[in-house]
Amino acid sequence: ARTLGEETAAPARTDPPGPNIDAALEASPRIVDECLLGRLLAEADVAAARSQTHKCVALIRSAEALVRALGGGRVTSCKSAKDRTSMAVTAEQALLLVREHGVCPADAPALADAMRSYGVRWHNMRKNVRGGTYAFNWLQRRLLPKTYRAPKGTFGGGCAT
Repeated sequence: ARTLGEETAAPARTDPPGPNIDAALEASPRIVDECLLGRLLAEADVAAARSQTHKCVALIRSAEALVRALGGGRVTSCKSAKDRTSMAVTAEQALLLVREHGVCPADAPALADAMRSYGVRWHNMRKNVRGGTYAFNWLQRRLLPKTYRAPKGTFGGGCAT
């Protein structure tokens, strides 16, 4: 069973191991540990260097953890703020349910899929897209890291924008 913390991509690509963000999420957002911040910044630097050659989920995860540890705010958005944004936001929400609310890690992929199929992101997408499906075709969906793939039955043949 896959979990949202385990990043694997299509067979032609592999994502580097994700950053060690567990420590960041366990730390109180109001108490900033300089060692933790240094480690998170170093992980972000490594992820950024790797992201020059391909889309690197570890960079997004590093930014999420770093901003959360600092008690800051951030926005995740693709160009149109629909499809890929929905995939990233629901992946992060599922991870937060695991880390902050004791949900079993094995349940995280199903939770993300449920949010993508029936949750707020689904309703947002339906209001913005005529077909009522995420605008990924089968190839685009396959090339996304598994964490960011729309559930079966929720994507159409259009081009993601």
